[in-house]
Amino acid sequence: MPNSFKIRLLYVSYILFFVVGSLILIASLPKHTYITSNDFGRLLGIWAITAMAFQFILSSRFKPLEKGIGLIRIMSIHSFNAKLLLILVILHPLFLGMIGKFEYYDLPHWIGFITTLLLIFIVVASVFTNILKMNYEVWKFFHQVSYLILILTIIHSFLLRSGLFLYWWILMIILAGIGIIAKIFRKTYKFMVDDISEESHNIWTIKLKPVKGRIFNYNPGQFAYIRFFGQVSPEEHHFTISSSPGEKYLTFTVKNLGDFTSTIPKIKNGDMAIIDGPYGVFTNINNPGPFLFIAGGIGITPVMSMLRFMAGKDIFGDSVLLYVLKNENDAVFKEEIIKISKKGWLKVVYKYTEKEGYVDAKLLKKIENISSRTVFLVGPEGMMTSVKKILLDIGVSNNRIFTERFSLK
Repeated sequence: MPNSFKIRLLYVSYILFFVVGSLILIASLPKHTYITSNDFGRLLGIWAITAMAFQFILSSRFKPLEKGIGLIRIMSIHSFNAKLLLILVILHPLFLGMIGKFEYYDLPHWIGFITTLLLIFIVVASVFTNILKMNYEVWKFFHQVSYLILILTIIHSFLLRSGLFLYWWILMIILAGIGIIAKIFRKTYKFMVDDISEESHNIWTIKLKPVKGRIFNYNPGQFAYIRFFGQVSPEEHHFTISSSPGEKYLTFTVKNLGDFTSTIPKIKNGDMAIIDGPYGVFTNINNPGPFLFIAGGIGITPVMSMLRFMAGKDIFGDSVLLYVLKNENDAVFKEEIIKISKKGWLKVVYKYTEKEGYVDAKLLKKIENISSRTVFLVGPEGMMTSVKKILLDIGVSNNRIFTERFSLK
């Protein structure tokens, strides 16, 4: 579960870097002078390189940073920071009075101009990924251009900066370098596909075993990045772990949503896989409950991991599963869920939206002691937004509601 102190520390550190950068500009100014438009342009340059350095740290999946915060929250900050970086990079030459004055451009300014265009292209493409219907592979390719942008920024900065500014630029480049090194050398694990089976229409479970040693430690509800080597694309994708810690195999349950997931049936027994993980704080570990699990569609996978863990330990009680589906044919793990519920501590409620409509306050109010339950809510974005609002309206505290998004774009 999220560590609120660590989350606050990350936000404070993020802001502090921008404050220190501002103080460096103020320290470099002559006494008794006002900040000019040119000075503010330089400040925007300092903020821009600071934001860029953070991009590489935030995208590195650095485990000590991710633990207790969650990769999804970090990637949300990464997305916000990218938009901030775009604004800073556009305003930087504007306040310096360099927009459109190409006749005054020398090599450093042309490099800065090209860097700005590349950055605009990447950020705009990232922000409008869904509108442009950009698949994951293309999205990742565009993000590789960020390394070229970093190199161009380093050249631009060193050709123009001196004094305190130069030291700050060097510090930020080191920070970006730490992010790149953490990304290159992060630990991965080799697995082999042991079995692949169809759970229901367009939903598959992939069972893997480690090539050497035992399965890495993970918590129920976490996810991992995986690359398969066989007849499918070796591109990396993230999927939720549906197995429970301590099991002999590591399993992922995946729905065919198009693009890469449509090729899942091509995966064969014996195919090799590289796994990077685990990630995420959407887990009920170290929380005694009582619980309310609300799973929409394939969102049952992290919930199933938690239920399997609870059933294996047999130490949790008073839990409710609200399983939201279009119709009965979309249900997965139905027999296993029935088996777990027979132990007496899990009540299962199915909601078929095709016949019964969406989750509403009337349904949620029927759940006993709902305001005292810890809620794990996962499913389509629209469903989570709607259900969370209803939960808050009927008196469930916000700090008792935990959600998980599928997309990391």
